[in-house]
Amino acid sequence: MAAPRTGAGPMNWLTLARYGIPAAIAAFLIWATIDRFDKARTVALFERCEKAAGTPADPLPCPKAIAERIDAARRGVECETALAAADLYAIRATCGAQVKRAVADRDAARADLKAAARQLAEQRADSLQAIARAEARATQFADRKADNERTIDAAPRGADGSVLCDAECVSRLAGDAPGARR
Repeated sequence: MAAPRTGAGPMNWLTLARYGIPAAIAAFLIWATIDRFDKARTVALFERCEKAAGTPADPLPCPKAIAERIDAARRGVECETALAAADLYAIRATCGAQVKRAVADRDAARADLKAAARQLAEQRADSLQAIARAEARATQFADRKADNERTIDAAPRGADGSVLCDAECVSRLAGDAPGARR
């Protein structure tokens, strides 16, 4: 009777190599084929994503991280457009908190500047009115003084050179019309 095989012979390594190497090659080819189709599917997904990114109305068939970046870029473009057009509603709808705060600060500064300009204009107008009133008073005072000097110059003089002013002269000095009685 023949002795049983123990598995330590050269035939087992050859058998293993004979069946194992082709099995490993077949497994690699199957994996490479599956990976190729998976990569092709991923490339197609990104091509659809890239195409959809160009038109804002289309939904994004993209992975979440990429879709978020595309949405952020779209909002950035919309925000810049709103800022350029000074469209307050669009700014509030599309821009981030920091941009909204900067726009609010800018608008507040503009309102403060406008209020300050209005106050300056009012003070300038008040000053011009006060100057006009002062000039009118000065002119009136100068005219009255000149009239009084003419009245005194026209009044009769005494022997010593003093002015003799009668009732009509005094009433003209007081600013009454000639011949008017109080």
